Amino acid sequence: LGFVLKEPISDFIAYFIILVQRPIKIGDYIWIDDEIAGVVRKMTPRAIVLRKKNSTTILVPNLQIISKPLINWNYTRNFIAIDDIVINIDYRENPEIVRDLLMSVIEQHHNVLKNPKPIVRLEQFGEYGYQFLVRGFISSVYTLEQWDIASDLRFGIIKVLKENNIAIALPVRMVSQR
Repeated sequence: LGFVLKEPISDFIAYFIILVQRPIKIGDYIWIDDEIAGVVRKMTPRAIVLRKKNSTTILVPNLQIISKPLINWNYTRNFIAIDDIVINIDYRENPEIVRDLLMSVIEQHHNVLKNPKPIVRLEQFGEYGYQFLVRGFISSVYTLEQWDIASDLRFGIIKVLKENNIAIALPVRMVSQR
C-alpha cells in the first residue's frame, strides 16, 4: 500500500512546496526539457497543467517540477529576450551600415520594447564574414508569440539587406580534380 501511495503523496507534498516557494505561477512559460515546455494553465495537488506551443496540453507531476531544473521565462521580469538572431555578412560590406540597418529593423517592430534597449553587435569575425548578433526584448505578455516575432524580424532583416544590396556571407567550397 505504501508503494502505491508513494507517488501521489510525493506530488501532494511537492504541491505545497510549489505553493510556498512560488517557482511558477499561472501564466508563466516554463521549460523543463525539449519535450516538456509550455504555459502554466492550472496547478493541482497532483500535477501542473501546461499548454504547449502547438496548443496541446501536458500534465507534469508536481514532484517533477521541484526535482528537475526548469527555466521560468516569466519569473522575475515583465519582459523576455527573443532567441538571438545570428547573421553572417560578407566581409566586403561596411559593418557600421549593416549594424544601423539591423537596428532599424528591430526598432521598427511594434512588439520589440524600447527599454531594455535592443542589442545589435558585431559578435565576431567568422570564417565566412562578419557575424552579427541581434537581440530584442518583448513583453512577457507575448511569450508564446516570441517565435513569430523573431520570424517577422528575420523577414525584415532579409528585406532591408536586399534593398541595400548587402550580401549575406555564404560558405565557399573549393572542389579540385586531381
